[in-house]
Amino acid sequence: MIDSKDFPKASLFCEYAYIVNFDTGKLECYRGFQTFRHKRGRYASADGIVPYEGADPYYGCKLVKTFNLVKIPKTWMKVLLAAVERDDNKRFEREKKRDAKRGKPEAVDNSVW
Repeated sequence: MIDSKDFPKASLFCEYAYIVNFDTGKLECYRGFQTFRHKRGRYASADGIVPYEGADPYYGCKLVKTFNLVKIPKTWMKVLLAAVERDDNKRFEREKKRDAKRGKPEAVDNSVW
């Protein structure tokens, strides 16, 4: 078995991570692309990775939701996606404030294309 336990430390490359934690009886769901330090989950203390000079660092993946292994709801994916969306919205607002302080123009939303 390949050991990839450190891969979620690089949230620039790891978009999502799912860990079945038999010690706690939980399914841990993580989200990548973390450009701010956070305190959620086992990868919170990961050092930031700067992809190129002048870029913002990417920190470890962030825990966004846990599920009890004994009682995972049938709608777990819908619940998880709602949690990810809430977390992303908070992150986008923080990024907008940070960019405004730096004098960067507002990012263009290409999701409509």
